[in-house]
Amino acid sequence: MADVTSAIATNSQVNPSAGSLESADWAGDRQVRSRVRIRVPSNYRPDPVISTIVSRFGLTVNVLAALLGADRDSDGWFDLELNGSASQVQSALLYFNDLDLEVWQDDDSDGI
Repeated sequence: MADVTSAIATNSQVNPSAGSLESADWAGDRQVRSRVRIRVPSNYRPDPVISTIVSRFGLTVNVLAALLGADRDSDGWFDLELNGSASQVQSALLYFNDLDLEVWQDDDSDGI
């Protein structure tokens, strides 16, 4: 199973059960722009998942695309651009993993 850091490098799905990111090599305060796609299960509809990463981790989030049906039983799909420090982006990805969301991250994410 791939962890978040290898998924970042290979543009593959992030496995929420992959374990800890303690050994990940993050640049801390370096500003980055990272594109991620997430699937938010319908049971999270009442929860402010995207708003939480803005308020809790201080990221700027640009919603590039979204697919969210009117019925409360369908999952939501979001294509997001996360802007902030590498450690802020890492924290948001860990939060998504804690929620057990499916996450894909492009390998062409870059520093600003």
